[in-house]
Amino acid sequence: RVGVAETLQPSREPIVMGLRWGRADLEVLDLLWLPVSPQQAEQADVAVVTTYGIETFRLSFEQRTARSLKAITLTARMCWTDPASGMVLACTGPRTLQPFDLQSKSPRMPRFDLVLGRDQVIEALDVAVMTIYNATYCIHADSTNGRVSLRNISNPSQGTPEHDIVIDVTEEEAFAGTLRLSKVDNLLIVHCIERMASLVFDIRHREGSAVPSICGPSPIAQGPGAGGASWAGW
Repeated sequence: RVGVAETLQPSREPIVMGLRWGRADLEVLDLLWLPVSPQQAEQADVAVVTTYGIETFRLSFEQRTARSLKAITLTARMCWTDPASGMVLACTGPRTLQPFDLQSKSPRMPRFDLVLGRDQVIEALDVAVMTIYNATYCIHADSTNGRVSLRNISNPSQGTPEHDIVIDVTEEEAFAGTLRLSKVDNLLIVHCIERMASLVFDIRHREGSAVPSICGPSPIAQGPGAGGASWAGW
């Protein structure tokens, strides 16, 4: 079972959600609050992503109850979520990813494989799910080859290899090493851990088929005495 507690009212009993899969080895991978409308002030929908599946609940704050809305069975070893879109991306194999649109009546989207080296498997920090310009992307930071690839997972007609956006960060000679991802507004930011520098990309700004950096590589400012500690676990 999973409980939701109110941090501003710690004395209140948590709302308990009984998961469909009562397995001793079940692991909760993430919990995702789904987008709500202003009319839903007294209730909220939450998705619990586990190693055995995804279950969506409707919580009633007044009645202190949780009602299961939908359960999707799958085997996952890790996941990434995007609260803005209600999308979940589950890793179901060494290089296989399965997107789910939890706002849709048919949430299961086409799965796909990442292109990795022979002995490589998907690592948690190499992938991110982000909504940019009203589309939700699976973004893969390929540190080995110096590439960042974006696949649209919110629109199946655009979620094919020929529609992928591929950014080559090796064009910046001093930008080689472990890559990490973040975003500000609709701008994608690619960080190089070893160089402690970042490149900024606007995926709508193109030069032919290439997506050039609009800023960078820019050094990351560190607070006094921070050194590289803040980057160590990224």
